[in-house]
Amino acid sequence: ATDNPSRSVNRRSGLVAARPAKSRMSMRDVTSRDTKEVVQDIQDTVNAAIGIMDDGLSSPLASALFVNLISIGYLSLPWAFAHAGTILSTIGFALVMLQTFITAQYVLEACARSHALAEASEKMVTQELHSSTAQAVLELAQRYDLDNLDDSSHHTKAGGQIPEARDTFVEDDETPEPYKIGQRFKSEMPELCRLFLGRRISLFFLTTISLDLYGLTWSYAAIFASGLADRFPIKSDFRLDYAIYIVIFAGIVVPLSCMQLSDHIFIQLVFLAGRLVMFLLMISTVAAAWVSDVPHFDEYTGPGTGNVPLFYFPSLYLLVQISIFSTAYQFAVPGISDAVKIKDSMLKIVVFACGYVFATVLICSSVLSTFFGPETIETSSNLNWGSYHGGTGSLVEDEDGEFTRTGVAAWAKFVGGYIVVFPALDSLAVFPLCTISLGEILLDAWNGEAASSTEVGWKKRTAFRLLGCCPQIVGAAFVSDLGVIANYAGLATVLSYTVCPTLLSIYSKKALDNVGLSAVTHYQTPFSRDWVAWMIFVVAIAVVMWVIVSSAMEPSS
Repeated sequence: ATDNPSRSVNRRSGLVAARPAKSRMSMRDVTSRDTKEVVQDIQDTVNAAIGIMDDGLSSPLASALFVNLISIGYLSLPWAFAHAGTILSTIGFALVMLQTFITAQYVLEACARSHALAEASEKMVTQELHSSTAQAVLELAQRYDLDNLDDSSHHTKAGGQIPEARDTFVEDDETPEPYKIGQRFKSEMPELCRLFLGRRISLFFLTTISLDLYGLTWSYAAIFASGLADRFPIKSDFRLDYAIYIVIFAGIVVPLSCMQLSDHIFIQLVFLAGRLVMFLLMISTVAAAWVSDVPHFDEYTGPGTGNVPLFYFPSLYLLVQISIFSTAYQFAVPGISDAVKIKDSMLKIVVFACGYVFATVLICSSVLSTFFGPETIETSSNLNWGSYHGGTGSLVEDEDGEFTRTGVAAWAKFVGGYIVVFPALDSLAVFPLCTISLGEILLDAWNGEAASSTEVGWKKRTAFRLLGCCPQIVGAAFVSDLGVIANYAGLATVLSYTVCPTLLSIYSKKALDNVGLSAVTHYQTPFSRDWVAWMIFVVAIAVVMWVIVSSAMEPSS
């Protein structure tokens, strides 16, 4: 793509911009052009149609990417709702989604402040400013340890001076414009942690973020292989079928993980549409079974199969753990923000994605948990459609006294099979999104202060993409128990995407205030206050301790 001078390439995100449309084109021009250029015109047209704009993604397309990342818990949450109680689960899930939005907003603000520092340091270098504030900003922009700032002496580890008074770079009668995420700088989570929290804390959060993403993508590989091995066996041995599907999974997702984000757009939109279709089928088939006089599921007769409580506090920790693990997407905020063309709209994108996921998951979880009940609902609720027949066919007893249903309508088989199998196929779309972010995070951590990850060659970037996608696939070939995976990765999720963003919010504001810059950003909300961040921080630590104790007391859960 870079060899074609007629194409515009965003080198930070790898997005290929559509060329301006030509006003007139004769048949001779078309026939004389190289086939490759004609194909490129078609690709440019498709890019424009699906939302790849000049120098970035459209806001609706970015919203779709976020929805794909943060709605993966819609299959396990109905089970959690059935056990923790309808009202308690609704309140708990609403609070988790609220903290998901707030912490994502904190990451947005940290990105904007890091860009403000980079632009300020660049401006001071070009204008040859030598004030004490300029020196402090330059040192901060060079990512010296902020945890070594001594407020009493106003010195940094590097020996620079931090001014006591606010020596801002605007006139006294001017109001600083709120900072936005810029076009020329990109900050991944490790870089934000190094800049605002220091190297040692950055290393800790890099470990937890990596553990979470490895665990999350590990579970995707296991879901894909186990789901297809159970539904479409190749051999008579389940473990052999599982291994075969792991190899198939690797053959699909490893190349996708090495591609640019723009190359995933069509795939993401297709799977997002498929997920919406599955959601509508689940709700509509349950609604039809609810009002029908005959059962539509062999094992389940509908409401009354075990009463769902309104409140059941002993199971609340399960709901909280599943909700946090399933809705974490803060790791992708810097990368997607960098790829979006209109960066002013990032807060609205996050609001829409969180609102959409909350509404759809709440409806799905409430309906399914009430219909199937706590005794019969599966941990992954889509598996309840394994016996769906839509009221068609009849039960026949064989010689061994076992009943099987025959004569099931083709449409019922299709609906049941689609709902059971689609989540496994959906892993093919979400896995690369996570591993691309993980690869960029690892690459940024490796580069450290030596160089920007945007200046690295494609060979090195591909190597880190492989590091971000291959180990968990190998691990999934040997460990497929999702309970084991979640136990190790779930707590890392709380630390990475709740504790880390709150600290970034608090200390990024302190960092800018110490060097005399305004900390106000374009993405500020009433939740941007320090006391809110500290409250979320304290609650998150308490949740970690609570989940550890609750899990230890009830290991069977």
